[in-house]
Amino acid sequence: MGGMLARPLTSKNVEILNTRLFSCAATEMNGWRASMEDAHSMMVLDDETGALFVGIFDGHNGAECSVNAARSMEAVLKKEPRPITEQRVTEIVVDIDRKYIAANGTDGSTGVFVIMTPAEGGFALQVANIGDSRAMLWSAESKQCVSLTEDHKPTNPRERARIEAAGIHVENGRVNGDLAVARAFGDCQYKSASLTPERQAVTVCPEFAYHTMREGDFLLVACDGVFESNVFTNEQVTAYAAGQLAETSDVAIASCRVVDEAMRRGSKDNISCNIVWYKPNHAPPGKGKKQCLPGAFLPIPSNDQYREAFNKMCIRGDISLAAAVMMRHDMLRALMGQTPPDPSWPPFWKLITETLDSDGGLAELEAMGKVPTALQGPARIQYFEQIVAPRNKR
Repeated sequence: MGGMLARPLTSKNVEILNTRLFSCAATEMNGWRASMEDAHSMMVLDDETGALFVGIFDGHNGAECSVNAARSMEAVLKKEPRPITEQRVTEIVVDIDRKYIAANGTDGSTGVFVIMTPAEGGFALQVANIGDSRAMLWSAESKQCVSLTEDHKPTNPRERARIEAAGIHVENGRVNGDLAVARAFGDCQYKSASLTPERQAVTVCPEFAYHTMREGDFLLVACDGVFESNVFTNEQVTAYAAGQLAETSDVAIASCRVVDEAMRRGSKDNISCNIVWYKPNHAPPGKGKKQCLPGAFLPIPSNDQYREAFNKMCIRGDISLAAAVMMRHDMLRALMGQTPPDPSWPPFWKLITETLDSDGGLAELEAMGKVPTALQGPARIQYFEQIVAPRNKR
């Protein structure tokens, strides 16, 4: 939900997590929306057992609810003893929802999350679904996709029955003709103090699914922007990701390419994708620093909406706007063969070559102007601060 940009913002933020058993990456891209409203979780619950928590929270009408849901779930689950029953998980999400609404939160968010714990033959997946983000497993043995969630659409008979029993109608496939999902955090206008959580028109109570993940399998959790308009099905998405992992053995590259492919197929939404690959590795364990892969910044559009969206993605990626545009400039020059690539870039800078033609890159560089080669350090950042400043402050 929300406004649309005049052109898609392809900046990506990538976060990496390695354990002795899993290689994990989360990638988010703003896309056509006026701002990024998704949030993700990717957290080790227990260093000794390797238990993990992975989730996507897809906000609508703002990002406050999705971020609150993600961070609140992390805070609670980190302390929660395992195994966690369905009843306890439901109590946790209901409590998070209640507190958010009590604090006058007005926007909403879907959520799908997976609690992964050791089990005989691999890892047990407990999947909780609230809305229309999705989780799926790719089996290394069968080379098949196992869908672990079903979208909660208002037109589903069971969802519709609950909505109408709460005194609200479904129109044009939406709750009251407005909301496209039947379960969500927040959305206080569809929740009544007189109804129990499971009877709310838009309930936060999750549905659960279970599966066993074996070595070589990967879990893919993504917002509905990946699957928008059914042009990128669960089977197609997981087969595509499997191909990328076979080619690169890199979950970060695979997750980046999934979001790029979703946009290429026509998605107009925010796009987020987490991949968890059950592949014992020798990478240093721990959560890696967020890495920003900046999209096009110039030429500046006729209004500052795009600039604002770009800056918000930079903030989410822990990088300043000027530093991101400077990185974009330097990556483009390397792409054009004008300078060697920085050793700190690979493999991410190479992804630019897959989403940009040479003419587009040259146009961006020309719009930035010829950066004096003598500029280094703070002086170089100051130069790019002038480039990215709002038009009325230059």
